[in-house]
Amino acid sequence: MELLATTATNVLVLSSLYILVALGFAFLFNMLGILNLAHGAVYMVAAYLVYSLIVFLGFKYWSVWSS
Repeated sequence: MELLATTATNVLVLSSLYILVALGFAFLFNMLGILNLAHGAVYMVAAYLVYSLIVFLGFKYWSVWSS
């Protein structure tokens, strides 16, 4: 049962991130009329910072949900 709850949480978090990125692309394309990929670079910088916090500083990945 715990595996199902963890998997469902991971699916919801990942899908919400994909939806936010897609909405950002759609919003910028609608407003500017061109495809702007700059916020994808900001997203990748944030992902790298989170990765470095997890790996190098020893933060736990899901410390909020772990008991």
